[in-house]
Amino acid sequence: MKISIVTPSYNQHQFIRETVDSIISQSYENWELRIVDGGSTDGTVDYLETLEDNRITWVSEPDEGQTNAINKGFRKCTGEIVCWMNSDDVFCPSSFDRVAKEFTKHTSLDVLSGDKFHIDEGGTITSVQRYAQYDVDSFANDKMAMCNQACFWKRELFNKIGYLDETIQFVMDLEYFVRMGNKKSLNIKHIPQILGAQRYYDGTKTSDSEWIKVWDEERTKVLGLNKLKMCLFDKIRVKFNRALYHIKTGYWHYLFTNRI
Repeated sequence: MKISIVTPSYNQHQFIRETVDSIISQSYENWELRIVDGGSTDGTVDYLETLEDNRITWVSEPDEGQTNAINKGFRKCTGEIVCWMNSDDVFCPSSFDRVAKEFTKHTSLDVLSGDKFHIDEGGTITSVQRYAQYDVDSFANDKMAMCNQACFWKRELFNKIGYLDETIQFVMDLEYFVRMGNKKSLNIKHIPQILGAQRYYDGTKTSDSEWIKVWDEERTKVLGLNKLKMCLFDKIRVKFNRALYHIKTGYWHYLFTNRI
């Protein structure tokens, strides 16, 4: 079972090596990495030219933004399982082993999600984000209910729900994950395992106040179009179910240290 990873990149020379190394170092070897660079001028291309692993392909050319770059990569993927990892984030060791094992064991599985670390600019772990079993309603109560750093799905899903929405520049992941939930026939599973890490530092989109403003606007639009509005009872239900999940999976202490 091949796992295809798409990495969009633009002027991330200081981090992309760590991203690629987190893939090359996986003990599971049946993967391909497609790096879609938007024409970096910071030395990224010089690094990409040193990559000699034949499982890695890359292109550096102008594109129409991150969402467009991800879709360009997805359309070239050949693996049965796909995901994307940003060029400043990383996978955790043995993540691919766990992912392949789950999809092999549960053949009806369409989407697999896990948990993630938050890391700083130097790669130090600052916190842990725990999720729960997927519930599309939780997107109306939380900022996210899954994350691309720890989410994998069957490539054939593109034939059922399409690719990322390229009119969205910031919450393309949220919109796509909501679309997954709206497809009621999909088998979506969460495992309480940390599969990836997201980097937070000054200079990222997530640290910019203007980004936060546009993020909120796009999120409101996505949730509104999908009519994901919750009454107080629904919000309490979602929080209760997530708390119960943390208890059942042995992570009860995240009731106090993690947003649920």
